[in-house]
Amino acid sequence: MMTSGQYRDILDNLNLDVYIQGNKTVNAYDNPVLCQSIDTVARTYEMAQMPEHEEIVVARSHITGSRINRFNHISQDIDDLIKKTQLNQLFNGNNGHSFYRTLGMNTLNALSITTGDIDSAHGTNHHGRFLKYLEYIQENDLACDGSLVDPRGNKWLPPTGNRTPNSCCTRWMRRPTGLCCAGRRRAR
Repeated sequence: MMTSGQYRDILDNLNLDVYIQGNKTVNAYDNPVLCQSIDTVARTYEMAQMPEHEEIVVARSHITGSRINRFNHISQDIDDLIKKTQLNQLFNGNNGHSFYRTLGMNTLNALSITTGDIDSAHGTNHHGRFLKYLEYIQENDLACDGSLVDPRGNKWLPPTGNRTPNSCCTRWMRRPTGLCCAGRRRAR
């Protein structure tokens, strides 16, 4: 499993051009906008190396049997779900805020179920391909993440105070290439 130092080294070696609020940053990792996120993700790697947190932060891959970071683990039973909840409590208690990898962990679990269901219904091999990709994620201890985007206009107002046009799905049509939707989903 990766250490927090290895994670930081990977970021340093990316040599990215990073722009924040339209301005190119000289050292993105020292920027206050990014450093908290980087430190928090690094903490997920650091805590996986701590023996006192191993039972919660480390899991066994159901694919290879190797020790992996629980953030890249697919829950197999009730014990895994309990440890997933304990993982959230542990990191929120240690960081005092989001640790950025939870959405990625939840997405991996959802993809595992969904690809399996699609294969069962249609005789495809999406789940096999997903497992191959998951094995790559686990072997390299990648930090998976996702994004939730709030479509409403004024973010300072509660959802009930915002009357942003087209914030709900307003029209859709079926095309040969799939379903085409216009609009966005609004929190209610």
